[in-house]
Amino acid sequence: MSLTSDVKGLLELYEASYLRVHGEDILEEALGFTTTHLGLAKAAETIEYPLSALVSHALYQPIRKGLSRLEARRFISFYQDDASHNKTLLKFAEWKNGLDLATKLPFARDRLVEGYLWVLGVYFEPQYSFAREILAKTFVLVTLMDDIYDAYGTLEELQLLTNAVQRLDAHYIN
Repeated sequence: MSLTSDVKGLLELYEASYLRVHGEDILEEALGFTTTHLGLAKAAETIEYPLSALVSHALYQPIRKGLSRLEARRFISFYQDDASHNKTLLKFAEWKNGLDLATKLPFARDRLVEGYLWVLGVYFEPQYSFAREILAKTFVLVTLMDDIYDAYGTLEELQLLTNAVQRLDAHYIN
């Protein structure tokens, strides 16, 4: 397979070339090369959907030059249509977007991927996918509680929260 026929590789190089800094001539050349060949592939209509939609959008506006929140939403819809998508990761992305933590709690750390990879290291067998999902979500919620505790709550609110957590009784869970 030649470099010019690997559209996915060209697209990744194209996006990476936008991370260049002044004086990186090789990435300048890469940008010109990939722009030309992605444009030719798009014009020839040899790219299948959803990759064709990604190429069209990237040539119109590279991911790095867009608003990250909008680009993430757009990528989720493209990723959903991709045959190689991981259903668990797609569910996590949709769950995370539904929470809208970046808007509601801007001080909170975004650690969904870290939590999922941590859990994946423990439960890597396919039959434990549900356990991975639950534990990764738990990781996110515990991290969120930690962030609230560390950076957001007043001393009085945190004392009330601490007392409530300490009074928890397992008999009341059901």
